[in-house]
Order: sequence, then C-alpha cells, then structure tokens
Amino acid sequence: MTTCVVSAQTYSEELLKKAQGGDAVAMDELGRCYHSGLGIGKNDREAVRWWTEACRKGVVSAYNSLGNCYEKGLGVAKSPAQAVELYMKGARSGDRAAILSLVACYREGRGVGQDPSKANMLDAAVHLVEAGDMSRALNFVSRALPVVRQDKSYESFAREYVAQAMSDWSAENDEATDSLRNVKSNELNLKAERVYVDLVKDDIRLNLTLKEYNEEREAFLVLDPQFGEIFVQVPEEDADQFARYWLQHEEEEPTFGIEQGHLALKSLIIKMPYGKRYGYGVDLKDDTASGKEPAVPVIVSDVDVDIPVNPTDNDKTFVVVFANERYRRDADSECSLRDGEIFARYCHETLGIPEKNIRFAPNATLNDIRYELRRLKNAVNEYGGNAEIIVYYSGHGMADPRTREAYILPSDGFCEDLKTGYKLDDLCDELSLCRSRSTLLFLDSSFAGVRRDGATLETNRNGRLMPRQCVPSGKMMVFAAAENDETAYVYREKGHGAFTYFLLKKLQQTRGEVTLGDLSKYVARAVREQAWVGWRSHQTPRTLVAITLSHVWRPIRLR
Repeated sequence: MTTCVVSAQTYSEELLKKAQGGDAVAMDELGRCYHSGLGIGKNDREAVRWWTEACRKGVVSAYNSLGNCYEKGLGVAKSPAQAVELYMKGARSGDRAAILSLVACYREGRGVGQDPSKANMLDAAVHLVEAGDMSRALNFVSRALPVVRQDKSYESFAREYVAQAMSDWSAENDEATDSLRNVKSNELNLKAERVYVDLVKDDIRLNLTLKEYNEEREAFLVLDPQFGEIFVQVPEEDADQFARYWLQHEEEEPTFGIEQGHLALKSLIIKMPYGKRYGYGVDLKDDTASGKEPAVPVIVSDVDVDIPVNPTDNDKTFVVVFANERYRRDADSECSLRDGEIFARYCHETLGIPEKNIRFAPNATLNDIRYELRRLKNAVNEYGGNAEIIVYYSGHGMADPRTREAYILPSDGFCEDLKTGYKLDDLCDELSLCRSRSTLLFLDSSFAGVRRDGATLETNRNGRLMPRQCVPSGKMMVFAAAENDETAYVYREKGHGAFTYFLLKKLQQTRGEVTLGDLSKYVARAVREQAWVGWRSHQTPRTLVAITLSHVWRPIRLR
C-alpha cells in the first residue's frame, strides 16, 4: 500500500497528467483538489472518481477521504455502511484519520451497530499512532474490528452484513414496496460476497500439493486442503520440467469468490523459476516468459470530464450497463469497463436518472446477465407501462456459423460453446416483454467473433463470422456499433470504443437535449469517418427500430 502525506498542492496540468498516467499519489491529491476547490472549481463527483482510483492503487489516506464522501453523500449516493467498509480498510493500515472516523461511527451507530467499547479501543489506537507506537496501535485496531477468517462462515457474515445495510437503506426508503425491498436484498447479498472476499483474501494461505498429470486435459491435478482439487493448465511438452521445479514455484494473483455459499478459489497463476507462468481459471497461452504486461496508464478522455449535470428528475427510467472487459478464456475487450462506467455517469448526471435506477454490471457472467435482466423486468413492471428502459453493452460478441444468430459473450463464455453465450434475439425478446413506454439497447460490440482491434477471438475457430442483425419488436430501438462482419473498433487515444466515444460526445455537446434521430445520424457519420481516417477500415453503426416505431422514433428525446 501507498501512504500519501496530505500536501498543500493545488490543481495543475502537471498534476492531472501524473494522475492520468497512473501516479497513485497524484490521484489522491487530485481528488483533494476537486473536493476542496484548490486551484479548480469544487466538484465532489470528480473527487470521488479520483479517490476511487487512488484506493484501487492502495493509497491508504484515500480510504478515509472516499469514506467521508459516502458517509455524507458528497458526489455519490449516501451509504454509511459503505463508508464504514472504507474506514476499516484505512484503519487496518494504520491511518489515523480512518481510525478516528470509525471511533465516531461506533459511538453514534453510523453505518454499524453502536458499540462504545469498540469506540474506546479504537480511540486508544489513535493515541498510540500519535505516539509512534504503530505495532500496538494495529493490535488495538485488529481487536476492535471484525476479523473475517475461515472460522466465520460466509453465511453468518452475509446475514449480519445484509441486515445492517438493509436497516440503513430502509431508514431512507420507508415507503418502498415489498418488491423493491426484495430487489435491494438480492443486490446486497451479491455485494456481501464481494465484501467478504475482500476482507478474507489477505489472510488466505494456499498449501498446494502437486498430483498426477492429466494428458487429456493437458493439466496437472493440484490439491489444496481448503479449496480441494484444481487443474493447472500445462502443455504436455512442459510437464516434466513443471514437475521437476514444482517446489520452487511462486503463486501469483489468486482470485476468490463464493460458490454454493462457500469461499472458492476462482483463478491462480503459477510462476516457475525458468520464467514461464501457468494458469488455473485463466488463459495464459499467449503469456510471455517475461511475466506480467506493463500497467496500462489511465486515459482520461475529453468526454470523461466536464460531464453536463442536469436535475435528477428522470425517475421512471431504468438502466442496466454491462461492461465486459476481462474474459477468463479470451483476450480482454479493451476499454469496455471505462465505456460502461462513463456511460452510467452520463445516464445519472446528464440524463437525470437517479443512481438507484442504474445498475452497473462489470465483467458480467452469463448468470449475472440473467439476474440483471430479471431484476430490470421486475422493477419496470411495477410502473404499469409508464417506465422507460436503457440497456448498454460493451464487450465481445460471437455468432453461430450455421444459423448466423448473434450472441453476447459473457465474461465466462467462449466461442466454441454457444451455450455459454447470451443470444441477442433472446435479449431483444426479453426486453420486449417488459411493460415499458420505450426500450433503448446500445451495443458497442462486434458479433463477428473478433476483438476490438480486428483480430479473431482466441476461442473462435471459424474465422470472421457473418452475423445477422436482430429484429427488435414492441417498443424497442437498437443502436448497434457496426454492421454484419465489421469490427467495432477501440479508439485508444480517447480510452473508449469508437461508438461509445461519439455517443458520449453528442450527449456532452447537447447536454442530453438530443433527439434519437439526431443522435443516430451524428454517431453513424462520426464513427464511419474515424474508422476510415484512423484505421483505414469500415465501421458502420446501425439503428434498428421496431416496426411500430418506424415513423415516430426520430423526434423522441433522450431527456
């Protein structure tokens, strides 16, 4: 982790460039500049964004800053429970400000059950930090805070976590229907999985034992006393060398999740002393002996800043954003996470849709997609036909080489097995069944089985495919990034897919006051021109409209 000392630095172009280039400390300081208006206009949303990036980089002081925003609802939806999670992360690293924040939370019962004894213990930790006795301070912190280890099951943790978070939510939503309460409970259960894993992962110690080699799978069977059997992919020609050097291996980047109510090992990389790396739950066949790829700088585009802000009055529109960048068995979809994140921000800030109506689903699995669509349908149907829907997808796509049917590729899917994908026709049918006034589907994806740079996906054995277009029905309109077998390119200089970049650009220029006809015309022209000038290729966005809307859709306004 990185410790950032609070400075009096004010906003500058140099500071911005450092933050955009991935400098963790600069990210933290830039957040402070936006929060306090140091050298630039006060903007709590930008502060939250940069402090979030700093937290991801492990800047200890950023946890308390971001926690304060969540506790007070500054630049982000108010969530005392989320604030406590952030304070705990900072406190466990010895951050005095985070420990002080927790003292107040435990004394007053904000985001956590009231507990004077824990507050006193944490107060003692503050004095020890001030005295320079960090070892004893951390001991007091660890005694005061809940330590989630394997001796506390996920089920018991989830019960406590969801109960507390539901209590906080219910206090501010006392008139919510039973249906909405069920939806919120399901959402919190999913979040509890992430929180639990985040709390326990640093305490997990793998104890791997190498067993026999499976020639059919081209993988070694490896046993762990906690997680059981896993198969590490090792080419047959490497098997003898892998076994010979096993005792000298290193374990990298383990990831964990919840399966059937229990902690599970999701993926792992085994690094050998002769330079090669092998994976469980991750495809490393294109990996090089040099190890990890260098970190990609954070690119902040012109559409990522100065996002127009309008009143939050579009409260009958519901949004689901699928942003699939990380794939378990295929190459990543470059910039898709950024696409989804910024599109969601425009939905809230520019289109005036409440944050509670917007679902952001990064790296969605097949079951994640099914869950989010079911949840969307339930929420929309509560409004008896008066609600509107926006669904956005950025990521890979594929097609059936025989029927030409297009499929969205979930993060756990692969082209060789169509059952692992989500058929685009099924998505359109599912959305058409929702009782809505209108449904917009934005697809920044190629369904030809290719990546955003035009190369064929690794699990696609049929070459470039020729998918057929979906046929929307009901009150549905589809904005697709490319035609047939074209590539939906990434605009690397802007940090977005080309289709998404120009979509956001038009929303920025018009402050969201744009008709669907004008939006469609602008995006199609801008993307075609950029594809030819930038990549000497063709990309032709299409707008597909249900026949019932064919003569009336163009004047419809997004806001």
